[in-house]
Amino acid sequence: VWLKSGEMVLSDKPSGLKSSSVWSFNPQTGALSLLSERTGFVSLWNSSKRAILFSGNESGGGTLSALMDQNEKIFSFLTLPSKCSFKNDNYAYCAIPLNQDEFSVALLPDDYEKKIILASDDLFGINLVTGETDGISGPGFTVDASKLKIFGSSLFFVNRYDQKLYSVSL
Repeated sequence: VWLKSGEMVLSDKPSGLKSSSVWSFNPQTGALSLLSERTGFVSLWNSSKRAILFSGNESGGGTLSALMDQNEKIFSFLTLPSKCSFKNDNYAYCAIPLNQDEFSVALLPDDYEKKIILASDDLFGINLVTGETDGISGPGFTVDASKLKIFGSSLFFVNRYDQKLYSVSL
């Protein structure tokens, strides 16, 4: 991910079995510095690169956190950044698993990526500053939403149960 001209962020493939590193690299100067290192680190940057959603597997499960302008907000629910999409710097939509107990003991992100654990999600809008959530009317059947994208006034996602594309109005 390019943060700005001359600075990129590099990370290795996340796993709950090993520590994942995130590095800042300046290809012009060759400067390399460690930004974070934690087990199961998964991240999602917004388009302006001013906010990041991330989760780790330090104490089991993947509690979602947001970092904006060096202020961190830790949320009280478990989900993966890959189940989210930014609306803007301060607001995101996420699929939050109803089976929080299963997620809290899963080896994330491994168990989710290998489909050892599937989710039964509700869709929420999340104010990343205040932590307030707003439920979104879902499709009316069980979904394990991934690859969330916002286009216009609709939230699109792939349901991992049938690999089909769905949308809901925002």
